[in-house]
Amino acid sequence: MEFETFNRLEKEIDNLLNVLIELKGENKQIKEKYLELIE
Repeated sequence: MEFETFNRLEKEIDNLLNVLIELKGENKQIKEKYLELIE
């Protein structure tokens, strides 16, 4: 039972990390576009 819960948590954390990595990448692209605009 506890092991199952831990596995589920591990999957959720994995998903969250992937989302954060994607957001970070998008944020970087937005920053670059913004810098191009204000040049």
